[in-house]
Amino acid sequence: MERWLLIAIIAVLTYLTRVSGFLIGDRPIPPALDRFLGYVPVAVFAALVVPNVAPTGEHALARIVAVILAGAVAFRVRQLWASIGAGMVVFWVIRAAGG
Repeated sequence: MERWLLIAIIAVLTYLTRVSGFLIGDRPIPPALDRFLGYVPVAVFAALVVPNVAPTGEHALARIVAVILAGAVAFRVRQLWASIGAGMVVFWVIRAAGG
């Protein structure tokens, strides 16, 4: 029974977070909150990438080189999609070469 209650609570919280954007409507967002929300995509991306870039384990060299190159591309062109693509291509090339 406790599991069903937990599932119901999580479902309600998930629904409320998704509906909250619609409830805001055309109201102005305070500048501090707007600045905060600008960092959310970068923080989420970092949270997804960083745990997988351990310097040990399988394909460690390929991971490290790909991350360094992706960081350089992101710094140079300021486009997240370009850095992701460059990092993936370099990772696959190094893996295919046996690294």
